[in-house]
Amino acid sequence: MTREQKHLSGSPSSKRCCSSHSLQLISYIYKLVKECVAMLDHLFPSNNLSISAECDGQNGVLKPAQSGGRVPKLEEIKYMQSLYMKSTVAALRSLKQIRSKSSTVKTD
Repeated sequence: MTREQKHLSGSPSSKRCCSSHSLQLISYIYKLVKECVAMLDHLFPSNNLSISAECDGQNGVLKPAQSGGRVPKLEEIKYMQSLYMKSTVAALRSLKQIRSKSSTVKTD
């Protein structure tokens, strides 16, 4: 490391830059987590029938899924749920790790 690099690494402007980058990264990961949670809520609602479910209009029977009229099998649903849950958990762990290294977060 040269003398100039050592001087720059300790300067307040470089510290602000790194801090700003960390905050942008946290913001981005937080946005991804929110999108994952929203997607999970959309794909796997907590109740089986939602108010917004489409009916055929005659006798209240639900229409088939819009993916070509094919209803996904239970195994497929469980796999998709597992996949999205793993992605959400990984994003949350990354967010926690980044926040733990942040100078703005106090740990007791």
